[in-house]
Amino acid sequence: MKKELVDYKEAIAIIVLFEVGEFSILASGFSAKKDVWISVIIATILSLILMVAYVNLLKLYPNSNFLDIIMKVFGKRIGKLLIAIYGVYCFDLTVLVLIDVLHFISVTSFDKTPRILSVGLMAIVCVWVCRRGINPLAKICRVFVIFIYAYIIITAIALLQETDVQNLRPILNNGIKPVIKGTFELVIYPYGEILMFLIVLLHSYKTKKVKKILYTSTLLSGVYMLAMSSVIIMVLGENYATSLTFISYGVAKHIEIGFLKRGEILAATSFTVATFVKISVYLMATSMCVQKVFDLRSYKKILLPIILIALMFIYFNFESIMSYNEYIFEIYIYYALLFLIIVPIFILVAGLIRKRLKRE
Repeated sequence: MKKELVDYKEAIAIIVLFEVGEFSILASGFSAKKDVWISVIIATILSLILMVAYVNLLKLYPNSNFLDIIMKVFGKRIGKLLIAIYGVYCFDLTVLVLIDVLHFISVTSFDKTPRILSVGLMAIVCVWVCRRGINPLAKICRVFVIFIYAYIIITAIALLQETDVQNLRPILNNGIKPVIKGTFELVIYPYGEILMFLIVLLHSYKTKKVKKILYTSTLLSGVYMLAMSSVIIMVLGENYATSLTFISYGVAKHIEIGFLKRGEILAATSFTVATFVKISVYLMATSMCVQKVFDLRSYKKILLPIILIALMFIYFNFESIMSYNEYIFEIYIYYALLFLIIVPIFILVAGLIRKRLKRE
């Protein structure tokens, strides 16, 4: 019998927080402008289909994570090469989220603070948590996922008088192409990045629970992003919303409830917790890839060297936030398509063919 790494409710919580938390600030999919809510609905439906592929991938080789499946399908040599490439991809994601944290802190709070101080403390805490495995992280998420949904409820209630439904009309005024691009962005980021959990978590569950975890977390994330994106457009309007770097943070500035004179603290807390979870998951996935390539006994001993290298990389990346955003939405999402959708589906097909040939 497989030993579950965490309770399945905690697994849902960590995936939901992983998906929607950073959306609370960065808000992917706004290429669709005022029709972003349509993109969210379509992306959620398409992502449910993608989850079917992920479920069948784990069902193909029970008790095996994504890296083990690669080795079993392609053999040791090709498998290690592909895992090494995935390791580079996971490392790149770790660096990108660290840059997210750096930009958010420098723009909203401490613009004169040295980079290493801005992100170094969070990075070290991530290493400390990852050394204890996925279980403590999941327990943290079970608490904070409630905060994330409380945040959108508070935001909607506090800004009720400032909302204007007319900002959502006319539907498809900008044509269908922006909606398609917004949908594509959302399918890749954040939905497609659930692939990380095929590496670090989901292999410990039976297929029925994997289905429940993936489908439930996808639907819950979709509901949150639909509510958040609709509130943003209704409060800020299409032009102002799409001009902001941190869109949801701009909305939070309008919140005034009692002691909360403007609600930036809610948005900042959501972002901090979400990026903490993302960095931790990406770091674990990167370390597991390195462990598999070099046949190490444990991934935990290499967490610190990897995060230190990642901290060095944030000094040599983007000149500005604008160039960073251009990279994410004009370059990253297209090569991420290969890693998150095309290659996993190819592995699934190759694995099915391999098993069928064995049976024959």
